[in-house]
Amino acid sequence: MNEFDPCGLIALESPVDEYDYLTNKVLGLRHRKESKDKIKETVLSELTDYFGEDIKSFEEPYKTKFFQALDKFLDDTQNVG
Repeated sequence: MNEFDPCGLIALESPVDEYDYLTNKVLGLRHRKESKDKIKETVLSELTDYFGEDIKSFEEPYKTKFFQALDKFLDDTQNVG
């Protein structure tokens, strides 16, 4: 999750445990064999509710880059859990 850094917090030198809550949530979903779409939906919801980031309102090209990075993160973590 830190490599993905969806809110740019790690790049701003925030504590490395900043995303632990979201990481644990994703790992739990992976462990329960939830679909990629379900995990993506959960990540987007948590980014909005927990971190205050409304990703869907991003303008281009940032929106496209974010969703490409999210898809890569989900693909990279496919076998985790």
